[in-house]
Amino acid sequence: MKRLAWILALIGLMTAAPAAYADEGSRQDASLLFTETHPGTATGLELAIDYVNPADPAAKPPAVRRVVTELAPGARFDTGVPALCAASDAELMALGASACPAESVVGGGAVTLDTGLPGPARFITSDVTLLNNTDELIFLFTDRQSGGRLVTRSQVGERTVDSAVPFLPGTPPDGAAVDTVDLTIFAISSESGNYVTTPPKCPRRGFWVNSVHFTYDDGVTQTVTTQSPCHRAKRKKK
Repeated sequence: MKRLAWILALIGLMTAAPAAYADEGSRQDASLLFTETHPGTATGLELAIDYVNPADPAAKPPAVRRVVTELAPGARFDTGVPALCAASDAELMALGASACPAESVVGGGAVTLDTGLPGPARFITSDVTLLNNTDELIFLFTDRQSGGRLVTRSQVGERTVDSAVPFLPGTPPDGAAVDTVDLTIFAISSESGNYVTTPPKCPRRGFWVNSVHFTYDDGVTQTVTTQSPCHRAKRKKK
């Protein structure tokens, strides 16, 4: 809390200035890959995002407000496979991942924020624990410096994860911006099925197409697609 108060105090000393972004240009490099190349099998996922201000790569990137990851047609999530984390946000912020069954942890990684503030306060890195709940992916963020925790929850569909990014303290007008994302979802399977399953067939082109959709604070929307390699089944010789 002391660190947050200090950041807010710095913000109070700064005057708001409109963000300058190029009218055209990609605001992010992103990839969403299956860890498995065989069709119809349990797989993990690797998500990497590097946000950038297309008008000035050294400046704070535009603040993203919604991210929707979309798996290739035929792939699917099943939140009924891993154990469920029924802990409240308050319990997770107080106890961390220990508030949930260990088997409900479905992934992890790190996220870096760009506050736009000068000096060492500009970048904040948090370790992320991903927890499963019914039709939900829970993000538990732990600040590497202060140990403070933040919880957000994303809606999981048949092949989508829909994440809203809250306003975070940082320079006006849009606060802190997500700078980098590096997350991995584990390949998890049980007698009841798979947490994530690859599509049932590999196309002739030799890859599946996953997508990530972005909506920014100023209303701009962009989509990045990823070619995730797959192996086609060999035809049996007659």
